[in-house]
Amino acid sequence: MDGFRSNYIVAKPQQPAGADAESTERDPIVLIHGFGSNKAHFSQNLEALAGSTGRAVYAVDLLGHGQSAKPQAVSYDCSLWDWQIETLVKDVIGQKVFLVGHSLGGYIAMRLAAREPRQVAGLCLLAPAGRYGVLHPLSFNLPLVDLDPVAAFLGQQTFSKFSSSAAVKSTLDYLYKDASSVSKGMVDALALPWLDAKSQLAGKAICKAIYQSRLEAPWEQLVSTDEVRKVVKTRKRSGPGSESFVTMTYCGPMLTLWGQHDAFLPPETNVEAMAQLRGDELSEIKVLDGGHCLHDELPSEVNALITSWVDKVSEQDVDFPIARKPRYRNAPIADESVWKI
Repeated sequence: MDGFRSNYIVAKPQQPAGADAESTERDPIVLIHGFGSNKAHFSQNLEALAGSTGRAVYAVDLLGHGQSAKPQAVSYDCSLWDWQIETLVKDVIGQKVFLVGHSLGGYIAMRLAAREPRQVAGLCLLAPAGRYGVLHPLSFNLPLVDLDPVAAFLGQQTFSKFSSSAAVKSTLDYLYKDASSVSKGMVDALALPWLDAKSQLAGKAICKAIYQSRLEAPWEQLVSTDEVRKVVKTRKRSGPGSESFVTMTYCGPMLTLWGQHDAFLPPETNVEAMAQLRGDELSEIKVLDGGHCLHDELPSEVNALITSWVDKVSEQDVDFPIARKPRYRNAPIADESVWKI
C-alpha cells in the first residue's frame, strides 16, 4: 500500500475435488476490527465463516494496529483507513465483497459502502460507531478539545485503556456482558502489539487524533433507505466553479447486530436510529443477549446469523440504486439518475 505494510490473513474454505468454478468465485467476506483492536479479535469467526459460507474470509489489521505498519508522519483518521480497506478490496481481492465491521470497523465499512457501492455485495455492522460522524467520543464539537496539549492529554488517557494486558482485560470485562467470556489468549493477542515503543507512539497518535477530528459523515449520510445527496463545490483554475450533487448513501443489503447489554454503545437509541434510516426490506436488525463485542462473546450465534444472511443475499441477487456520478467534474446530476446493479 504505497509503501505502508498492511497485514491481513485469509481463510479459504476447503473445496472438494471437482468443485465447480462458481463455488470458488463467491464474493469473499472482509472482517474489519474495532478501535485499538486487531484481526485476532476475529479468531472465532475467521475459519468458522469460511467453512460455513464456502467463501474466502479476510481479516485485516488497520494501519497503526496489530501487525500492520505504524507510520509516524501520517494523520490517523478515517480517511487513512478508508484508503487502506478500499485498496485491499480493489487491488488485493479484486472483486465484490461482503463487509463485516465491528465498532470503528463498522463505520469504516459504512464509509466504503457509501463511496463504492458496486464493490459491496452486502454490509454487516456489529455495533457500529460513528453515529454522529467520524470516530469521536462526543456528539458535538467541543471548543479547546482539539488543541494539541488538551488532545494529547486526553489521548494518553484513552490509550491507557488498551496499552497493557491488565488494561485490555479491564476494558474487555467492561465491553462484554459476561466477563468469563474474556479469555487470556484474547487479552494477550490484543495487548501484545501495543507493547513495543513504536506501537505505543502510534497508539498515542491515534488516540490524540480522535479528539482533534471534526464531526462529519454521520450515519444518515452513509446508509439510508432513500438516497441522500451532498452538495460538492468544485473549482476551476480559471475561476470559481459550480456545485454538483453526489450521492453519499448505501441502500443495499444490510445486517446490523447489536448487544442488548452493550455498555459502550447502548442499543436503545442507536438501534432506533438505524431502524429509522434503514427500515426497508433489504435491511435486518437484530439485538442479541451480549455486550459490545458480540462476535467474540457469542461467536456461534453471530457466525450463524452472518452465514444465513450472506446465503440469502446471494440467492436473492437483489438490485438496489446506485447514483450516477458526474461524467465531467462540473456536470450536475438529475435527481432521478440512478443505475441498477
